[in-house]
Amino acid sequence: IRTWTSTDNIDVETNDGSIIRDLEPGLDALYIWKDKSIWRLSGTDRDNFVLERMVDGIGTLSRKSVAILNNNFLFVTDQGDIALYDGGLTVQILSAKIEGTLAVMNMDRFDDAVGLAFDDGTGDEDYYLALSASGSNTNNRLLVFDTRWKAWTKFTGLAANAMTSYEIGTSQRAIAFADYLGQANRYPNTDADDGAAIDAYYQSGHL
Repeated sequence: IRTWTSTDNIDVETNDGSIIRDLEPGLDALYIWKDKSIWRLSGTDRDNFVLERMVDGIGTLSRKSVAILNNNFLFVTDQGDIALYDGGLTVQILSAKIEGTLAVMNMDRFDDAVGLAFDDGTGDEDYYLALSASGSNTNNRLLVFDTRWKAWTKFTGLAANAMTSYEIGTSQRAIAFADYLGQANRYPNTDADDGAAIDAYYQSGHL
């Protein structure tokens, strides 16, 4: 423990027209998201801290969208894409297949997007992202990216303003999300379809 001094500041490109949106620890460093850049602060002491700009031209407007999964960061970019960042120099856009879905989202509320990395305890790891449909001033769409199959699922009617995961049994986890009415909900509640049909779609190699 050391005494803070007036020199214990690290400037991350100040006065560039953007702000620091998120700070996330990972990969033995601290990652810093700005509007259009990603930075890494490494080191263990004030004498050996190193600040590096890792990505230029891509950042985030939503501090709540950044989540870490399998040593990768997932987040909503400043352009409204959903991306995976490896902690180095590579940002991969994951949302190319769902551009139509993102096109009808409320761009003005992308800074209110809420992301969650979720592992159900069986090795099935997914990224959950709550967004607002066009014309809505609350999150009412839930997009799920399955990291195993690289597939997207869209849910409607889930008004997730905040999300977290918690343990419901031995090595068994579930998601809790809170809505805009002050209610907390568990997802999934069961593995039943509640008697309703489930629509499924696929795209063949030849159309």
